[in-house]
Amino acid sequence: LVLRNILDGVLTTTIDDRIINYNATAEQIFGAPLSEVVGERADRVVEFIEHPTKAEVESSIIKSGFWQGEAKIQRKDGSQFDARVYVSPLVDTKGKQTGWMTSMTNITEAKRVRDQLTAAHERFTTVLEGLDAAVSVLGVQYGELLFANRSYRLWFGSKAEGHLSLAGQQATEVDVSLPSVDDIDDERKRDRFEGL
Repeated sequence: LVLRNILDGVLTTTIDDRIINYNATAEQIFGAPLSEVVGERADRVVEFIEHPTKAEVESSIIKSGFWQGEAKIQRKDGSQFDARVYVSPLVDTKGKQTGWMTSMTNITEAKRVRDQLTAAHERFTTVLEGLDAAVSVLGVQYGELLFANRSYRLWFGSKAEGHLSLAGQQATEVDVSLPSVDDIDDERKRDRFEGL
């Protein structure tokens, strides 16, 4: 009953990897009801296509008691999905390992969104790197340089002083307060770079 209420797909197997039990989420993930696969070897129900070696999993389990990572999994029907997977030993009341417990979450959509965001970030960074103008971002709390494009690095290196110099400040003058609208208007009147 507990397994059926967990949102992750949870699968328990024997030492030799035969399916003992899994929950409703695992049924959805694998595309097969438990009644069809109980006693089957897990690798006949799903195939791990991209995954760590058995030695890596065992080494992690010896060190920390479990393994976690991402894997690409193929169902019996040939469809594939990306999963976040956790594997830990299934131990009886006497401390003897009787099998394995595996928990997995289908992260296909989350990974697709993450990959799109990464690609968008790389395109944006490529545009900034190609500009002839110096572009930099300074963290206001500590005054550290968070980003500097190629032109900035050519002119000022990798120090925040270039950013502060362009802003008309000294390194010790970093003001973390936000300016008022009047301050911004006054600053625009005094900005010698405006319109260039």
